[in-house]
Amino acid sequence: MPTIDIPDKICPHCGGIRWNRPPSKNKYTCVVWLQEQHKSYYQKNADKVKARTRRNEIKYYADPVMKQRLTARINKWRKEHPDKVKKYKNKSDDRIRHSLADEYVKRLIVQRTTLKYGDIGQELIEIKRKQLTLKRKIKNNDKENN
Repeated sequence: MPTIDIPDKICPHCGGIRWNRPPSKNKYTCVVWLQEQHKSYYQKNADKVKARTRRNEIKYYADPVMKQRLTARINKWRKEHPDKVKKYKNKSDDRIRHSLADEYVKRLIVQRTTLKYGDIGQELIEIKRKQLTLKRKIKNNDKENN
């Protein structure tokens, strides 16, 4: 929503001079004051806002046309911003690697054996996770001793 600076008009609530006009109303609203109002409402009603957002997302994703539009928009953004995609992926991979998440451990097992992704059970994941934890401890211990 475009904002305009009106130096002659000062907000009585915050003293701001940046204003915008919502499409449905004829009057201008102070941008800073409006942001403060939204923030305070969210802090008081966080659970209510999150529940409403979740309901809307479920409705949105249930509609096949909307889901297709969303997928197209996401793919377009990914093509336009490959550096950001790479940065987010690296950050996510670091988190997964550090926490030894199931998906990371499964990926390691598949890469280093002839097993398929669907053949790996939870018991095998736990064993591999313990092995990786032990290797990390040994590596850290060697670093401390040197």
